[in-house]
Amino acid sequence: MVTIYDIAKQTGFAPATVSKALNNYYGVNPKTRETILSAARSMNYTPNTSARSLKTKKTWLVGVLFSEEVYTGIAHSHFGGILASAQSRLAKAGYDVVFISNNMSGKKMSYIDHCVTRGVEGVIVAASSNFNQSVECVLSSGINMVSVETPYADKYSVLCDNRQGVLQAIEYLRELGHRDIAHISCPQNSTAGEERNAAFIEYMRTSGLPLTLGWIEETANYGVAEGYAATEKMMKNCAKKPTAIFAGYGEAAVGVINCLEDMNYKIPEQITVVGFDNLEMSVARDITSIGQDRVGIGELAADLLIGQIEGREFPYPFDNRLETELLRRSTCKKL
Repeated sequence: MVTIYDIAKQTGFAPATVSKALNNYYGVNPKTRETILSAARSMNYTPNTSARSLKTKKTWLVGVLFSEEVYTGIAHSHFGGILASAQSRLAKAGYDVVFISNNMSGKKMSYIDHCVTRGVEGVIVAASSNFNQSVECVLSSGINMVSVETPYADKYSVLCDNRQGVLQAIEYLRELGHRDIAHISCPQNSTAGEERNAAFIEYMRTSGLPLTLGWIEETANYGVAEGYAATEKMMKNCAKKPTAIFAGYGEAAVGVINCLEDMNYKIPEQITVVGFDNLEMSVARDITSIGQDRVGIGELAADLLIGQIEGREFPYPFDNRLETELLRRSTCKKL
């Protein structure tokens, strides 16, 4: 088996430098790092995680827990972006990422049992509020954790400022002259759904804009088809049609536009549309959207987790909210 000492001999660098380069630590010249990594690849080097764990009494493993059942899995571009950012930050500190599910090798097991079996030193959790019972064992275990979807009492979380994002969207529509604004909301069994819907109702009430019966329609789940179905139901059931629609998440915005176009409405000439999340599909369809700082969420989540694992002190509250941004595109028009 090739060791770091073999790579050191091959490249002429000290074993300590080789170790730092292979583990993505700071303080290694980029050219030196590339030379070492190139040598490691050509020599078919495989990191010996077990040996490192025995030496340091650490596993250097971080678990990532997703609830695929509610569409917050790695396949979703929002959570995929957060994880990619977190993983990059963790790798620089020497940590590897493993995925935590409720089964292992075909055997059903609890999330905390999987964490223990893997020997993870901390977990990043992306699970909606209706998934609490399944992650309760993780929350009560005392394991180091950070949530990037749902805030939990006395646990660290990093999310976007949902309220700020909604206010940015509706204030922009108001500036364009719109008063008749409908809302296709996220499912209410999620933090995003609860907070964004509450912020929409709060703004409409405090600003004196009409909260028309039938103009708030909750989607059955996260997805384009769900956004389409909710829009179709709303447009068919309300006598007075809105001049603008705010969609509570990215796929819903695409579903809204697909439905309106099938009903022969022109966007934005007849109905203006604003979405949330700024997913790739929103960019592709040129949809005005509220953007989230996925890179910032992932980096801060990783920093908070590393800080807990390594016993650092940091000046962050448990509930951390990152600012959102209004991205103006072609689906909005002045009334």
